[in-house]
Amino acid sequence: MKRYLLIPVLACAPAMADDAPMTPGQKAAIANCGRCHVVPGGNPYGSIGSTPSFAVMRHYKDWKARFEAFHTEPPHPAITQIEGVTDPFDPSRPSPIAPMILTEAEVKAIIDFVETIEPKDVGVQQE
Repeated sequence: MKRYLLIPVLACAPAMADDAPMTPGQKAAIANCGRCHVVPGGNPYGSIGSTPSFAVMRHYKDWKARFEAFHTEPPHPAITQIEGVTDPFDPSRPSPIAPMILTEAEVKAIIDFVETIEPKDVGVQQE
């Protein structure tokens, strides 16, 4: 009878480019944005199907403006609170899910992190 040695393969584990510790922006992005978007180093399969990954959004010519104003674009106003920036949720219309509550410093840290992401080649040039 033949015996086989089974060696576990970590092919399904998320690969990190290096062993560098996560930045505060990466941690904030994974914890908050990673509920819907794929964030490098955090959740390679964790997105809602219709949401672009951070690497795809980084490809947009105006990516930084989009991240700076993300809280104004649907569905974010219904689920996002930025201390000192957004108004509190109307008590008669609370967030439909656990809200993202961020500080301006956390938003800046997320943008700083996104700046380090290699833009995804989506096959078209941005003008």
